[in-house]
Amino acid sequence: MDTKQSTPIKILTPYRALTQENWPGETPVEFHYADDAAEMAAKIAVADVVLSMFFTKKMGAMAGRLKLVQCAGIGLDKIDCDAVPEGCPIANVCEHDNAIAEWVLMVMLAMEREMIQADQEVRSGNWDRLFDTGLWSMELRQRTLAIIGLGQIGRRTAEIAKVFGIRLIAATRTIPSDGEATHLGLAAVYGMDDLDGVLEQADFVMLSLPLNKSTEGLIGARELALMKPSACLINVARANVVVEEALFDALQRKEIKAAALDVWYNEPEGPGEATMPASCPFWELDNVIMAPHASSLTTGMLTRKLQFMAKNIDRLARGEALKNVIA
Repeated sequence: MDTKQSTPIKILTPYRALTQENWPGETPVEFHYADDAAEMAAKIAVADVVLSMFFTKKMGAMAGRLKLVQCAGIGLDKIDCDAVPEGCPIANVCEHDNAIAEWVLMVMLAMEREMIQADQEVRSGNWDRLFDTGLWSMELRQRTLAIIGLGQIGRRTAEIAKVFGIRLIAATRTIPSDGEATHLGLAAVYGMDDLDGVLEQADFVMLSLPLNKSTEGLIGARELALMKPSACLINVARANVVVEEALFDALQRKEIKAAALDVWYNEPEGPGEATMPASCPFWELDNVIMAPHASSLTTGMLTRKLQFMAKNIDRLARGEALKNVIA
């Protein structure tokens, strides 16, 4: 195939905002839409490419001519890789690292400076923070951030955070070279076997690692108890990396200071679906910043992601090696 072919590549996707008119690729494409996995399975036989965050066994069984599963994000926890037809590559896309890193720094500042609490106090006429030095905050340069999972998101967060003078440490499966660690501003890098010691040092713990069998429930009651009472947890990975009940109890009992959570135990499948984010009532706590899995949602991220996916499909059309192939 080449990019001047008259027969378009057929893309099956749940994302109806994608159209031939706004698609940035060179290859002619034809979009087919399905709103859920059952409808995807019913329509997949005609698809050359599936562009989605999920892939099921039924979809795999019904696929007839599939040449690529292009995951619309980095996480593969809803992609059944074993169900993808043999010889069909799976690729992901990671252009959201900068947006998420900015969100992480934003909530670090908000939690350290107790911005939400201070806002509420002034609205009620309470000026205690102005006069009581015991309520004053520290600066981020006086704090230690532990990045758990040093992929693209973790690396970009380190690059931005080092500008603040934060002491940076990391726990990761793949230890970076000394040169890369210096570039990222890391004071120390540990393997995952040393996670306990990393948690004990940190004022902020950022989770940015994938959800899989080895990371599910990685942070439970024991690990939360290792953190300082003044420490804050930031989860931009997947909710189930942290045990829900253990996190709720630690926050409710103020065993850790606060948490900023962008990922949840219950998330809607589509728009207009009212869904409470967890079984435990995190929304009743005053030390949780809650976000609707939106830390990556910026216009810059969307532009970069669309361009990456379009170029990958261009490569497919030209018979070239694909980028970000993970299976």
